[in-house]
Amino acid sequence: MVSGMWRRLTAVALALAPAVSSAQTPPGAAEVAAYDGLHAAAAQGDVAEIAALLTAGADPAATDQNGRTPVHVSTFFSHDDAL
Repeated sequence: MVSGMWRRLTAVALALAPAVSSAQTPPGAAEVAAYDGLHAAAAQGDVAEIAALLTAGADPAATDQNGRTPVHVSTFFSHDDAL
């Protein structure tokens, strides 16, 4: 019984691995150019725009097509103030 459970958990982990790993890679130039809202402000490190968007109700947990949140994007570009 335990080995069957581990097989199922391993299968789930492997199925999720591509989504998780793509969020761990920096966005390319084309992705950054296509960003809008919080993702665009995060890529630019625009603290004032991030604050305005959050105040207006933007979702800080929103993800891009590769599972990156605005926090991921700010981190990739070393925008510490934006974080």
